[in-house]
Amino acid sequence: MPVKKSMIIRLGDTCVLCKQQMEDGIHLCEVHVCEECERKLVDVNVDDQTYPLYVEKLRQLSLERFL
Repeated sequence: MPVKKSMIIRLGDTCVLCKQQMEDGIHLCEVHVCEECERKLVDVNVDDQTYPLYVEKLRQLSLERFL
């Protein structure tokens, strides 16, 4: 009888910004930010249309954390 092999796949943490499960990234204020979102945060210009969205998401994180 053949032996069945199983594999455990770690899905990673859910990114607080894009809501995707990713292994790579950083933990910021006890939440996960995936590598791709981290890169976008670092590279975003204040004139970019996505800048206010990032600011609002990060503001909500700080409010949730400290309230």
